[in-house]
Amino acid sequence: MKPETTATEAIKIWNEIKDLPLSMYGLPAKTVSAFCTPALVEPSSLYVVPNSSAVLPALEAVLAGRFTTDLAHKYIVVKRAAKSLV
Repeated sequence: MKPETTATEAIKIWNEIKDLPLSMYGLPAKTVSAFCTPALVEPSSLYVVPNSSAVLPALEAVLAGRFTTDLAHKYIVVKRAAKSLV
């Protein structure tokens, strides 16, 4: 019997965002996964390594409202946005 592997929050976030369209350099049909590589830093937040500094503003625009993004050294940290009580 195989042991069950539980998906961490970081893996869940990556699976939700990796195929979202990302408008970069006017290139058609590109996704988040074309410009970002996930890194295993901690399981509660997704850390991605962008292949260009221009990725951050485009990623922020695509994830606005559902996720927050922060720059930490060479990583972009993606977390779920807090739900509004109002």
